Amino acid sequence: MTGKSETLLLLESLAIRMASNEQLEKYLMREGKGHTGERQLLNELKKLNTEHMILSDLYFETHSGQKFQIDHLLVIGNVLFIYEVKNYEGEWNYGNELFTKGTNFSCPNPLIQLTRTKKLF
Repeated sequence: MTGKSETLLLLESLAIRMASNEQLEKYLMREGKGHTGERQLLNELKKLNTEHMILSDLYFETHSGQKFQIDHLLVIGNVLFIYEVKNYEGEWNYGNELFTKGTNFSCPNPLIQLTRTKKLF
């Protein structure tokens, strides 16, 4: 990953040209924070003191048409480490299906996303 994703670049471009849109601004903020988190992890992975390879922002489609994305894939010898990066702040609780922050916000549990990615990969 050398720069911002196409989605983030597009949203930033739209935000400049459009009247204020709260939903777009929130989505843009999440995308920007996600990009920052992915860059921070990539910088840390590059510091590893062992021979390794890092592949970032990978997109796949299975033979049955299921699509999935991997933020970072770390290869050390014959071992693969799949990283799904979330750049959330504050105290979160997780259950079977959702991550929750207080009573106002919830999102799909990223551990479920990671499990699905590992299965498809």
